[in-house]
Amino acid sequence: MENEIVAMPGAQQGMMVSRPPAEVLDEAKTAAKALMTVIAQKKKPVIINGEQYLEFEDWQTVARFYGITVKVVKTELLDLGGVKGYEATAEAIRNTDGMVISSADAMCLNDEEKWSTRAKYDYVNGVKVKVSDIPVPLFQLRSMAQTRACAKALRNILAWVVVLAGFKPTPAEEMTDGLSASTKPPVAMPQAATAPIPPKAEKAAPASYEQMPALISEPQAKRLYAIAIGSGYTGVEIKEFLHNNFGVETSKELLREFYDDVVRHFQVKKDVE
Repeated sequence: MENEIVAMPGAQQGMMVSRPPAEVLDEAKTAAKALMTVIAQKKKPVIINGEQYLEFEDWQTVARFYGITVKVVKTELLDLGGVKGYEATAEAIRNTDGMVISSADAMCLNDEEKWSTRAKYDYVNGVKVKVSDIPVPLFQLRSMAQTRACAKALRNILAWVVVLAGFKPTPAEEMTDGLSASTKPPVAMPQAATAPIPPKAEKAAPASYEQMPALISEPQAKRLYAIAIGSGYTGVEIKEFLHNNFGVETSKELLREFYDDVVRHFQVKKDVE
């Protein structure tokens, strides 16, 4: 019959609402409220052009609410006409059954302003001063590529919850411009005030752990070491990282202002090739 409506097989197999939207939103609002409580306690939030962005560990917090973890599955060295760095691939996994529910790629290259060179520091008469600028080691570019990939994999599925909490949906590690004074520097870019070297100063006695200014506490040092070991790093690798990036021999000598950045670095599981 003309103009008759005919039901097509499979017509109802398209996108469907699997749960009541009000129920989903109520759960998301609860997660968003909890996230806001956690982020409000951060001493150095990432503020860019007046908007707050979440760092990788913040995205991990949201993922924990929903029973999701993330891991790096591939990291590849890149050499693009002399520009070097790494591209990493990460996957977000549902804890209940191990299903991959999101994946993402991300790069970190040494043509980026903050990943080209970094300051090298040394102690002069007990004062930490900048002595030169050196290229950022490739392993640091590798670590940031992994961090970005992990954060992006979580962003793909959890950005809507983050937006409900009032934050921007782009991970802070992907932002390179417009950083405010309250923004933490990347782990590869320690920034400390340059102090003048006193003329003909007598050699000062080495400062003790308790006397060093603004060092991390012993519990923080133990926590940092436990996180790094749990992510697959050896004691030698931890010491090499601290020495090459911050000029210290043990975690107890690390300045407190860099603690959160170093923890973030070691929270990313080591890529075993």
